Amino acid sequence: MTVDEAKALVKSRLSEKRYKHTINVKKMAVKLAKRYGADEEKAALAALLHDSAKELPKAEILQIFADNAIIAKNAAKRPAPVWHGYA
Repeated sequence: MTVDEAKALVKSRLSEKRYKHTINVKKMAVKLAKRYGADEEKAALAALLHDSAKELPKAEILQIFADNAIIAKNAAKRPAPVWHGYA
């Protein structure tokens, strides 16, 4: 996925407020990548996609879990904002 494709995806999925937040996160991620010698494109993609499913309906997210064999222990019983991978 390219940065432009990621931008289009999140713009289509997120509210204007969340999209603006995501764009600001991307800007900071790229600045940090430059400062620390990391891959700027990877940083931009990670930042753009970090909330890409945040506003999807719970049922749709659970279906994504099922379709992609994502194991989220007791996911349906947990609040959606905590549906993250293991840190």
